[in-house]
Amino acid sequence: MGSSELITDGLLRSGKWFSRLPKDIQAAMLTSGRMRQLVHRKVLFEQESEASGLHAVIDGEIRIHRLVRNGSQFMMGIIRPGEWTGFLSCLDGLPHSYAGIGQRATKVFTIPRESVLRIFERDVATFRLLLEPELVISRKLSRHLTDLSTRSLAQRVASRLSELGRWAYSEDDGPIKPLKQVSQEELAASVGATRQRVNAILRDFQSREFLKLGYGSIVILNAEALESFASAD
Repeated sequence: MGSSELITDGLLRSGKWFSRLPKDIQAAMLTSGRMRQLVHRKVLFEQESEASGLHAVIDGEIRIHRLVRNGSQFMMGIIRPGEWTGFLSCLDGLPHSYAGIGQRATKVFTIPRESVLRIFERDVATFRLLLEPELVISRKLSRHLTDLSTRSLAQRVASRLSELGRWAYSEDDGPIKPLKQVSQEELAASVGATRQRVNAILRDFQSREFLKLGYGSIVILNAEALESFASAD
């Protein structure tokens, strides 16, 4: 095994979802995929395109976007090194319900859907491991819909910052990763507001020392305070 393969193997095994899989499942996945290199803004899979398999980011990141009727994009999440996407289309075989787009030069490890099903369909317990990340997404979407009617705009912004800074498929309470090259327009679209209103909220959060705004970046300084604000009654 070459040095690049060792790095890929170690990175994937350290990921939260992959590390929980049985060792034989991990081994089968690592021998069933291939590496792909994407240039900046290269599409990994299109919304409504044929189910393509599971994809893990090795370097760079994949932005998950859903196109809506007015032509705008809703950023659903960010997939970072060691994290995976593509679970739903692997499970149901239907076209992708969102697009995956490389942000800067991105290296991806892809396992075809046929191989994923062969590996995970051996028994109910193993198949559940493939299902669990998509159940997390369902719960998050349910909360998001509730937040639209019950939370203030500032609380929705705080909640989205927390979600975008973590793996979309995980109910994670760990550190929130910096948001790099996330525009305020993208953030505003994801909470149903104008950029001007979101900008004012971000500056208020910065004054409270919840976060620090930089050129094209948002760094969370106090995740606990930000999330307490998001969930306050």
